[in-house]
Formats: sequence, C-alpha cells, structure tokens
Amino acid sequence: MVKSIFPKTSQHGQEFTVLSTDGDARLGGSDIDAQLVEFLANEFTKVHQVNLRDTPHTHQDLWDKAEICKKDLSVRNSTLLTLSLGEKTARVNLDRDDFNDLIELLLQKTEECLDRVVEDAKIDWSDIDRVLLVGGSSKIPAVKELVEKVTGKEPARDTNPDECVALGAAIQAAITTVDEANITPSESQDSSHPTTQDKAENIDIKVIDVASHSLGVRAFSSEKNKYVNSTIIPRLTKIPCEMTKTFATSEDNQSRIEFEVLQGEDEDPHSPNVDRIGKAGLKNLPPHTAGELLIDITLKYTNDGIIEVIAKEQKSGQIAREVVMQKSGTLPDEVIEEKRKQLETMNL
Repeated sequence: MVKSIFPKTSQHGQEFTVLSTDGDARLGGSDIDAQLVEFLANEFTKVHQVNLRDTPHTHQDLWDKAEICKKDLSVRNSTLLTLSLGEKTARVNLDRDDFNDLIELLLQKTEECLDRVVEDAKIDWSDIDRVLLVGGSSKIPAVKELVEKVTGKEPARDTNPDECVALGAAIQAAITTVDEANITPSESQDSSHPTTQDKAENIDIKVIDVASHSLGVRAFSSEKNKYVNSTIIPRLTKIPCEMTKTFATSEDNQSRIEFEVLQGEDEDPHSPNVDRIGKAGLKNLPPHTAGELLIDITLKYTNDGIIEVIAKEQKSGQIAREVVMQKSGTLPDEVIEEKRKQLETMNL
C-alpha cells in the first residue's frame, strides 16, 4: 500500500491529510515467497524428479525455506539452502542478482503503484519531503533501490519498517479514544501522576483519510443489458462519508430486491479485482411495474473502515439496514477452503 500524505500544523495541532492511496492487495511478501517456492521446487525436481509441492509437509517446508532465503538475501549477497525428502537431498545456491530476476515482475508492479499514487494526488515527487518504507519486504535491497530511483529521494532510515503499522494503529486508537470520550483537560488532576487520560490529551493529531477503493453495489444495467458494479462512493473520497444512489426495479411486481455490496474499480462485478463484502435487501414490496419503484441505497463509510448500508423504498418508506465489517484478509474463499483441507491431512 502506498499513501501520499500532506501534513500541516494548525492551532488545533498536527493535521495529516491523505491525498491519495494505492496498492495491490495481491502484491506483498507472500508473493515474493511464492516466486521462491516455485524456484526451489523446480531445482529439487531437476535433481530427483520429485515435486515437493505434492505433499503438505514438504510444501510447507518450501514456504519456510523461501522466507529464510528472502531474509538472508536482504542482508547478504548469496545464500545456500538444503532441501530434503526422505533420503533425497538437494543443495540450492541463490545469489542476490538471481533473486532480483525472480521478483522483477513484482518490482514492476510496485513501480506502477508508486506512479499512480502521485498521479492521483496531482503532485510531483519533488513535492514530497520524506519517504517512509513500511513492512518487512521493504528491507529487500532491490525494493529500496527501486523506491529511491522512482522518487529521487533516499528513504528515511529512522523508522523501523516492522513497527510502523503497529505504531500508527496505536496512535489512531488513541485519537479515536479521545474523540469518542470527548476528553477535555481537567484542572483537578494531579499532574505528578499522569493518567491514561492525561496521555491521551497530549495526542493532538488529526488524520483525514480517504477510501482506498470504490464502494458500490451489483446492479442490472438496462442500457448494457447486464449486471455491473455500480459505484456509490468513488475511490479517494474523504472519509467519514455518506453517499446515496437511486435504483429502480427491473421487473414487474418484484416482491423483493437483494443487492451485494462490492469493493473495487472494475465495472464487471465478477472481476477478480472486485470483492463482495456484504449484502442487504428489501422484501414485501408493493405491486408495481418495472422501473416504477425507486430504491435509495446509502453507504456510510466510517474512519474505522466500517460500512453501513441503508436501503429505502421511496414509496412506502420501508428501510433495511446492514453493517459490513471490512475484510482483513485477501485470500479467495476457495483458497481458504483448500488450505483448510490440507491442514486436516497433517498431524499437528
């Protein structure tokens, strides 16, 4: 994930406004590991004509070795790994140049994200004062070199990439706590024994974030004669926000209407880049002709990433509400099910 942030100081303290955000949910450390797993498995197959990915425990060992390899090559120029299956063993040597070739496509995708985030923010890299690297994969030398090449700036070295997200989450939690409790300074407090409230009062920070993806619903388009991902909250809209779009029934005397809440930019609701994150609906609709009944669908997006869906039928005033928690994972359901079945075959 790449963010472009504009900080400023006001009479109310530090204010950070997110200008744009971009990223690829399917691009990260596990994708680098996957390239290494493929390479290591092929090297073992060359020697023994056996695929280590065919059994769960040797497949998992490949993932473990891949992570070790990635970390080794982040601090040294080459690494030597030993792969085994029963009495069969193979020693695999990999240097940093070969590793960089393996992840070249992933680095290209990273560069594309960097280019888009600045373009969306309508600024140039010369407008950026500081570049922070976040996450374990940013320790890879090739990633650091890429960022410096694209931005023209050496990434800051005074922040720990492994701790950035946790520190930011802690600060955001403190900001939320202050906002929800409506804490104000108390003159009666004993200043010699600072409390949690005292510490919270010192966090004089405001963060204005944006929606990282468009939010909408699956709806039938009469013009295109097919279902589409109809956007309600466009990507990069400042949050919290609330937006409404009106839809009409597509058939005579529809007794109910159901819709799926979607996240993503592609118009095709079946695109792999579009995620289904919830659903809601109305039932017992009054008799009507197609297109006569109008439904207002409102999406509310909070700072906590919680989405509230409200569907209202204009004629009767019938309302349906649904609260959607954003998914924290990115694996498709079928992949999760496959991993679950693999676990069942293992002796843990």
